[in-house]
Amino acid sequence: MILVRALAPESFDDHLTQNELVLADPVYIALVKRMWHASDLEPDDPRVKELASAVADHLTANPAMLPSLTELQARDDGPL
Repeated sequence: MILVRALAPESFDDHLTQNELVLADPVYIALVKRMWHASDLEPDDPRVKELASAVADHLTANPAMLPSLTELQARDDGPL
């Protein structure tokens, strides 16, 4: 949060709104918890592909949950 505020202050309010949206979605929270536990799975475990599909489907159906900090993508901080 501090980095977003420092690097893209003009987008900070939108970032907070997006965080409120995703934190209020129990399906998204459940998917995030599954992603945390997926690190224990082998790459060829079929649950990895199923989880990736579930996340993609949920975000496709709810595009407002996707990060929208386009200002950071266009930044040119030189040699940093």
